[in-house]
Order: sequence, then C-alpha cells, then structure tokens
Amino acid sequence: NPSILPLQVALPTKESYQNIRALPCTPGGSILFSHRIIHWGSAGNPDTCVEPRVALSVVYSDPEFEKPYIKPSVYTWGGEFPEFRVRLILVCCQMLVYYQRFNLTASDVRMCYEVVNDSGDVLEEEYKKKVCVEFCKAVRETGGVGMGDGEEEDSDEERMLEEMLENEEAFEDEFDDYDDYDDFEEGEGGEGGEEDDVEEDDFEEGLVGVPKRRKLK
Repeated sequence: NPSILPLQVALPTKESYQNIRALPCTPGGSILFSHRIIHWGSAGNPDTCVEPRVALSVVYSDPEFEKPYIKPSVYTWGGEFPEFRVRLILVCCQMLVYYQRFNLTASDVRMCYEVVNDSGDVLEEEYKKKVCVEFCKAVRETGGVGMGDGEEEDSDEERMLEEMLENEEAFEDEFDDYDDYDDFEEGEGGEGGEEDDVEEDDFEEGLVGVPKRRKLK
C-alpha cells in the first residue's frame, strides 16, 4: 500500500521500538552515550533471555546545558541520597512527564499531581512548568475532563485550567510536541485520523522537517 510509510509497517506502535536492539548488551553490561543519541528501553531477546530484563538509566548533565530538576539551594549533592520526600516528588514528576509509557489512570494522574503541587520550592521552575504541561495533557488523554464523576471531574478541570493560565508561555511551546507519535499514527494513515494543519514556514531551527507550531482544527 503506497499510502502507508515503511516506518509505519516496521514500527506500527510505540511498543514496537522495544524490538530494536541497535546496541545489544549482555547481562550486567553498560553503555555510555550522549543525549544526542536516540535511545529507548529495548525488550529482551526471547531466544537468549532466561530472566526478565531490567534496565537502569543514570543521567548526568552539565548545569549550564540543562538545569538540575531540584534547585541547588534546596539540595546540594554531598554523597548522600536525597530524602524520601524529594525522591517521591521526582518520581511523581517523571510519571507525569512520561505518562504515556505507564498507562496511568485519571486517579493516578491526580495523585501524582497532588504530590507535585505540594512540592513547595523543591523543583526548578522550568522543569516544574514542563511537568504541569504534561499533567494537563494526561488529564485530557486519561479522561480526567469530561468523563469523571461530579466533584472529581470539576476539580481536575479547574486544576488543568489554572495550570494553563499560570504557564501560558510554556503551553505555547510544549503543546507543539515534535515527538508526539500519536500525531504520526493518526495523521499519516493510522486509525482514521486527519492530518494537522501545519504552518510550513514555521519550523524549529536545527530540526529539519519538524514543525514547531501546529494549528489543530
């Protein structure tokens, strides 16, 4: 079928990427790579694995390139682990940022947001804005708005609108996600979706062919 791209045939879902093993590792092995490398968690090889595969990722970043998620004034690394509360906040943040990977329910999303919203001055401001943007996306996709019951539904909608008003500039950028595979699936011949109306002359510098702004109609 010429209307279906080869990439769609080879990788019809996000989960399909787990079958790609560009840099296979033996048990206990490790790989060190730059952020510029496209990376994902691969599934174990069913022909060679005898136990479930568990991958541990550790990220290091120069503060001048990417600010720490936790404000340095709140926590300065001295060899000890962050206290439980700080770790819980980070876990909830990352659950919201990667909500599509975890199949979160509306209740899960609400619980994570409550923890983040009660984090005080622990989180770096730009990172917290990103988390709040993803929270609003998650509310929409998990049915937190328009499908809940009474007070919970109204509460979720109010929170989402508050975050959108408080972080208006962040939403203008973040809702133009260029890595949104769902748009690819629906707009390029997936489950009957329509292509977005994209402003062709507005592309993010340095990302060839990647639309920065979208008009959804």
